[in-house]
Amino acid sequence: MKKKAMELAINFIVMLILAMAIFGVGIYFASNIFSKTSTIGSSLDQQTTTMLENKLRDSSLPVAFGKFKETVKKGGNVKFALGIANIEEKNQKFIISISCAKAVKNGVDIESLNCPKPAKDEQEITVEGKEYGTTAILFVIDKKTSTAMYIYDVIVTKEGDAADEEAYGGLQKLYIEVK
Repeated sequence: MKKKAMELAINFIVMLILAMAIFGVGIYFASNIFSKTSTIGSSLDQQTTTMLENKLRDSSLPVAFGKFKETVKKGGNVKFALGIANIEEKNQKFIISISCAKAVKNGVDIESLNCPKPAKDEQEITVEGKEYGTTAILFVIDKKTSTAMYIYDVIVTKEGDAADEEAYGGLQKLYIEVK
């Protein structure tokens, strides 16, 4: 009887070790997938980067968006590509601030609606002198978000500028229509 009890205890320990090993491998893969997903969400592909640089070269605007209006379903996400041209000789750090200006539903401004938040309210990008820099602005739309058009103000400023100075490239607008 003692021999069978010993076998049972050893079997239990072996199964416990195997279960812990499988659980550890599962945690590793899950964390690896989530870290790659967040990196992908904040990056742009080469085609988009090239398109933004061409847009900045061909215009006199120092700030440009690939698209400034997107339509998305509840529970989805939206990524806007932003390009900045540094017209100075030296490297410059730019600060991108994003704030909700208003929400419009059926042609009427609705102040009680909460705007979907960007992944980051403020971003920084350093652009080398006489070069172009690109970044992504990511919005994750919650399933509870109301159906409406959300309008955002995007202000790009140079690091060190006074708060009352005009935005670099002027005030930019983004439009997200949630359906």
